[in-house]
Amino acid sequence: MPRGALSLTPVAVRGLQGIGTIDMTAFVLGAFVDPAQKLRTQRAIVDRGGEPRWNQTLSLDIQDVHTQLFVEIFDENQSSMDAVAGVPLPLEEVLCAGFLDAWIPMQRADGGSAGELHLTFKFVDQGVPANIDEQQSEMAVEPEGPRATKLRQTFEKSLSKTIKNISYEKLAQSFPHIANDSPESLQSAHQQVTTFLQQSVQEEFQNLLETKNLIRKLNELDMLIDAARKNKQARLGKLVRNSADITPDIAIRARTVPIKQQEFQRLQDELARVRQENKTLMSELVAKKTRLDLVKTTVREISNELSQAVEISRRMPIDDMQHLIDEMVPSLQRGQWGFGEGSVVR
Repeated sequence: MPRGALSLTPVAVRGLQGIGTIDMTAFVLGAFVDPAQKLRTQRAIVDRGGEPRWNQTLSLDIQDVHTQLFVEIFDENQSSMDAVAGVPLPLEEVLCAGFLDAWIPMQRADGGSAGELHLTFKFVDQGVPANIDEQQSEMAVEPEGPRATKLRQTFEKSLSKTIKNISYEKLAQSFPHIANDSPESLQSAHQQVTTFLQQSVQEEFQNLLETKNLIRKLNELDMLIDAARKNKQARLGKLVRNSADITPDIAIRARTVPIKQQEFQRLQDELARVRQENKTLMSELVAKKTRLDLVKTTVREISNELSQAVEISRRMPIDDMQHLIDEMVPSLQRGQWGFGEGSVVR
């Protein structure tokens, strides 16, 4: 296959109302020949017919190992990163003709029809590699391991969210006069900014991977960890889980276990303190109840004695009672009868 630059321009689209969101501006078109180098347009503009348009050209670097072009449409209003429609295209016809203008049927993930996409292709042949060694070195692209794959996925997700946050609606709020007087100019500026940001960040990320040789280093790290895991498995005789397979939820739960254990211990100590306080209060309550019972017994005895005294006084003749009182008065005056704690009157 020849090498060169392939320009892909989405001209028009029709029949997309049945997929994704009802917000046509949420559609984004993506294309790639190498999964490691995916390109995307900015969010769509809706034409008068209610169909999305992008008015943007994507440029792909075609190498002799590339045989298919993948075109996809994404709905940025959906939480899933999967395409809502797409189609694989053989590159041979485009590369041989140099130019192609055609309506391409799109398909859903389940194989159903998803409308048609009008695309134009322009290919500029850059010739054959200078020597076989260079060609073989380009073909020997190092595959991405688990950590390199997760790194790229994290980058693509972060970039997608960043581009999504730079929406036309927010730009229109910042420049209301331009949005009212010349919305086309503002939309064009928004497209240029988001396109430049996306392409420049992707180029910078790819350049960082190449200059720092991150793919090879991450793959070496995967191999070292895998070798250490196998050695540990051989020593312990049990399966050790791959840390690259641990999901963020599991990692977060594992991180919060010490915090939860500390909080559990604090609650246990607090419960022990409350129980000790309850025990002390219960002891005081029992002691007070005992004293109260003693007081009640004393009051009951005094009440009984008073009742007996009243009963005796009722049966005693008045003259005898008067005589008894007369005998008690001198004694009381002399202090022979005491009143107060411990005194008894008979």
